Amino acid sequence: MGRGTDLSPRKKALVACMLDQGESSQCEIAKKLKISQKSVSRVKVSVQEGTPLSPDRKGKCGRKSKFSPRLLRKMVQIAKTNRRATSREICEKLKEYGTEVSPSIVRRRLCAEGLPARRPRKKAKLTPAMAKKRILWAKDMQEKFQNNCNKVVFSDESIFSVGEESGQYVRRTTSEMFDPKVNKEIMAETLKKWESPPNLPSRSPPNLNPEIDKAVAGTFSQTRDIQAKYDQGLVGRGLSALGMSVPLYYP
Repeated sequence: MGRGTDLSPRKKALVACMLDQGESSQCEIAKKLKISQKSVSRVKVSVQEGTPLSPDRKGKCGRKSKFSPRLLRKMVQIAKTNRRATSREICEKLKEYGTEVSPSIVRRRLCAEGLPARRPRKKAKLTPAMAKKRILWAKDMQEKFQNNCNKVVFSDESIFSVGEESGQYVRRTTSEMFDPKVNKEIMAETLKKWESPPNLPSRSPPNLNPEIDKAVAGTFSQTRDIQAKYDQGLVGRGLSALGMSVPLYYP
C-alpha cells in the first residue's frame, strides 16, 4: 500500500487540542476525525518532544536521474548537430557514452532545454538577386503578352507539393524559426497564388467537350506563340513572379 497524504495543519491542531483535554482516547480521536490511530500517536509524540507539527522533508529523495549535467549538454549538442535526428537515433548515440534511456525521456529533456520537435518552415529557394531578376523579367513580359493574357486559363497550384511531404520534424528553439538550417526549401512557384491581372478580363474554365475546345482554339491566332514560350519555361517563370501560377491550359 502506498503512502497516504499528510494530515492538514487544521487536523493536527484538532488532534493536539483533543489530546490536551484528555477526554478521549487515541482510538476515539481517530474515529471522530476519520484518520488512523498511528497518526494520532505521531501527533502526540511531536507535542511531547516539542517538534513542529509541519512535515520536515529531507530533500533529494527519489530515484537519481540518469542524466548528469555533462551528459545533458552532450545530448543537446547531438540534437543541434543533426536537427532532423529522431529521439530513437539520439538514444543510440547516448549508448556510446554508457547511458541507456528511453525515447520519451529524451523528448522530455529536449523540450525542457528548449528544443521541441517542430515541423520545418517552408522557404523558397530564391536569393535576392534571383527575385529581382524575376520581377524585372515579368514586368517586361507583362507588356509583351498583355493582349494575350485573357487567352490563357490559369489554375491555382497552391495544393501542389514539390519534394518530400512526410512528417519530418526538426529540433529548434523559438528564435530559430527562420534559420536556413531548420527550414525546408521548396520551389517558389508553389508559393504563389494567382490573382486576376489589373484591367484584364478573366475567362471561365475550358469546356470538357473536345469538339468545342477545338473550335475555340481556332479563334486565337497567337496561341501557338504563347505555347512555345511556355514550353521554353519563360511564361511560367514570368507569371509566377507576378504572383500567378503556371498556366494549365491553352485553348
